[in-house]
Amino acid sequence: MNLLADIGNSTIALALHDGEKLGAPVSISLPFHKRSFLDAFSALGVRRNKTEKALIASVNPPAGQCLTEALVSIGVEVCFMRHDIEIPIRVKVKYPEKVGMDRVLNALAAKRRLGSPVAVISYGTATVCDLVGKNGDYLGGTISPGAVIGMRALHERTCFLPEVEIKKPGKIPGKDTISAIQGGIFWSAVGGVRQILQVYSEQLGRQVNAVATGGMAELFAGQIPEVKAVVPALTLEGICVAAGLPL
Repeated sequence: MNLLADIGNSTIALALHDGEKLGAPVSISLPFHKRSFLDAFSALGVRRNKTEKALIASVNPPAGQCLTEALVSIGVEVCFMRHDIEIPIRVKVKYPEKVGMDRVLNALAAKRRLGSPVAVISYGTATVCDLVGKNGDYLGGTISPGAVIGMRALHERTCFLPEVEIKKPGKIPGKDTISAIQGGIFWSAVGGVRQILQVYSEQLGRQVNAVATGGMAELFAGQIPEVKAVVPALTLEGICVAAGLPL
C-alpha cells in the first residue's frame, strides 16, 4: 500500500493506493502542520509497517518538508516525483526543470484519459491552461490569476468593491455591485479559457479537447464545451501513471 500526495500552494490532497486502485482523497488546507498530517493519516488508515512508501508531487517546499517529517515519524519511506521517480512525458519548454510538478503530472494523466492533443485546465490559486501536443509532448501553457485572487485584488485595491462569493451569476449585466463582480469574475474565467483553447486548436489545426481539475473546476467547466472530463484528483492520477500503479 502506498500513500500519494499532491502538495499545492493552498491545499494538499492525500490518497491511498492499495495496489489495485486509487482510494478517495482527503484534502488538507492551510496552515499545514505535522498534527494535521497525522490526523489525515489516521483518517486514511496510514499505519506504520503497513504503508510501504509515500509518492509525493510538490510545488510547495516548506509543506513538502513538513509532510516528510510527519511521514518519517511513522516510518514511511518518502519518494518525490522527478527526483526519485522519472515522469514519462517529454517537456518541451525553455526551462523544463522549472515547470511545476503538478502541471507535468496533470498533462500525463490527461493524455491517458483523452489521448493527444489535449489541454489541461487547472482552476486553483492560479488558472492554468496547459497543452499536450499531437505527439504527446508537454508544450507549456498559460498562467493567470485564479478567480479568488482576482476577486480579492478588486476588494483590496479599491475603496468600495466588496469581497463576494464566487458563483455563477443569475444573469448579466449585473444590477448591483455584487452581481456585477460575480458576473465579471465568472464569465472571465470561462471566456478566457475558451479563447485560449481556440488558439491552441488553431495552432494545431484540429480541435483540442480538455480535462479540467482544481478546486473550482466544477463551477466553470460546465460552461466550456471542450471540457470532456472534470477530474479533481488528476495530479494523483498522474502520480499513478508515472509510478506504474493501476487506475
